Amino acid sequence: MDAIAARTEKTKDHAYEAETAEPPLVHPETSDWADASADYERLYADLQAYNRGLTENGQDFTDQWVHPEFEIRLSAYGLKDNLFGYIDIPAIHLKLPLYLGSEEKYLRTGAAVIRETSAPIGGMGTNAVIAAHNGWNGTKRFIKCEALRENDCIYITNFYETLCYQVTDHYITTAQDDSAMRIDKTSDCITLITCYPYTGRQTEERLVVRAKRETGSGA
Repeated sequence: MDAIAARTEKTKDHAYEAETAEPPLVHPETSDWADASADYERLYADLQAYNRGLTENGQDFTDQWVHPEFEIRLSAYGLKDNLFGYIDIPAIHLKLPLYLGSEEKYLRTGAAVIRETSAPIGGMGTNAVIAAHNGWNGTKRFIKCEALRENDCIYITNFYETLCYQVTDHYITTAQDDSAMRIDKTSDCITLITCYPYTGRQTEERLVVRAKRETGSGA
């Protein structure tokens, strides 16, 4: 490793430690996250219908970044904001709140499910694409995701259960490539996406991490 590469790795390590020392994790057992008065049964049915609609009717990425709000708003079901649960990646010691919709206010706090991709409740024919920053505007949430390896576990806790996904691969692509966000009707998976490389500013490349749900995980 040359001197420049070594300094870059040291900077990344320092940034990651500072960012994740006390992650703003919202635990599901707290009343701020799970409201007993919320209409979870209707929400779950609507999320399932939303996911089926994407699989059957296709995805439209036309104004995805112009209007990043997720199609289903949790406030309509008696829940605060769009806090859906949390993502836990033990291999890189990362736990973050997980929101529906990739508005900047959510990305500053945690990770976010991108609109026109599946809600992270599992099921065949789903692909929940989860984004987080990697240096932009001072947040380094997914800065260590490039260290993930095959079979590393990614846990998604939603209002109903905890789902386990295992990493299958990761790669670098362009910011314009939307193939990673496409749904495969024969797969139950999630996709992590973040800017690449770590520079502290926006880049034209993206790191993509794919993971498939472990057999027997969740319902």
